[in-house]
Amino acid sequence: MPSKPIAAAATAEEEKESSATRLNLMPELIASQVASFRKKNIKSKCLPLHSRPSNSLKLYRRPNYYFSNFSDFLDFAIRENRQSLTSVEMSWIFFAALTELQRYLLLTEIGKLPNLVKLQMEGTTVKALIAALQAKGCGKLAYLHIGSLRISNEMDINTLAMQLKQQTSLQKVFLANVCVQIEGRHRLDDEGGVRFEEIRQQDGYYLTIDPLLKALADLPTLDKIDLQLELDASKVARIRDETLQALCRQKTKQLILQACNLDDQHCVAISRIEMEELELLSLAANEGISSEGWAIIAKMLETNYFMKYLETQYEGENETGPSQICRHKMDYYLKLNRAGRGNLSKVIDSHIGWVELLIREKDDVDISHYALLTNPCLCMNSSK
Repeated sequence: MPSKPIAAAATAEEEKESSATRLNLMPELIASQVASFRKKNIKSKCLPLHSRPSNSLKLYRRPNYYFSNFSDFLDFAIRENRQSLTSVEMSWIFFAALTELQRYLLLTEIGKLPNLVKLQMEGTTVKALIAALQAKGCGKLAYLHIGSLRISNEMDINTLAMQLKQQTSLQKVFLANVCVQIEGRHRLDDEGGVRFEEIRQQDGYYLTIDPLLKALADLPTLDKIDLQLELDASKVARIRDETLQALCRQKTKQLILQACNLDDQHCVAISRIEMEELELLSLAANEGISSEGWAIIAKMLETNYFMKYLETQYEGENETGPSQICRHKMDYYLKLNRAGRGNLSKVIDSHIGWVELLIREKDDVDISHYALLTNPCLCMNSSK
């Protein structure tokens, strides 16, 4: 057996090799930063950040993996890369471990990045998100991805809605798992202990997220709106019909409304408007939609010539969604739309177009049957 000094030396050598391997990711850049920090007598843990591309900052682990001094982390990771950073991603593991002040400072610096295109955060509060949006730096922001957004009150919703309206460069928005935080205060009890006292709202009071959704509906540049809200019906009010209609009228290609507490009346509201731009609509995971609501959506597709895809339930989900007959009817009209039914409806003399469609889709019985049923003249002998 090796002696203890020999074993200790071997362990130290292994640690040295592991450290060298870690530093070899970008040796020149890391070496310069280490030298800088040593001059300041600062113990830094920011080194793993340089395993990333210089235009992307990904923070998925706990903060102590990246730094021990927050101020130097801001200098090292963000301010020194201010012109090159185009994408910032943060997990809830990283974000939740920061103090409220650190979150505000970090998001403020991120909001000042002039070339930021993508911002992705998990487990953030409205106050922190607003700090980034109102910093007036990210005028090129195209993709905003927010998971597990924490909302406390109506003021949070209205303030965030106001900031979103100013993000005129946005093209894609993902918003998931909107949670209502419990408001309260810490108080001393009779025995001198500290306890948390919840501030209860009056009975029948619900938060409404309609201002937030209307702000998205007013953005003309959005190409995709992905809302997987997972709303708590006991705390959040029903989305108004007119708000849902505004989202559907928005000139976006993809609208995902999953787990938004939609019901049959929402389906009626959707069926009453024209959606010439929308190609994909998702209504999955809305348990309030019954067979009656799905039948209304299927009926709408008879005269909607432009929607190409409709998601009604998650893959493998059997508890909710339309019946097989209703789903078959939906698929029938969606297939016709993908074949070009909407384009032919805009042409005054579409006879040649229908003939070309028949030739192109001759192997599809459904499309051929619809073309002949809609245009009986195609069956006539032109020689007579």
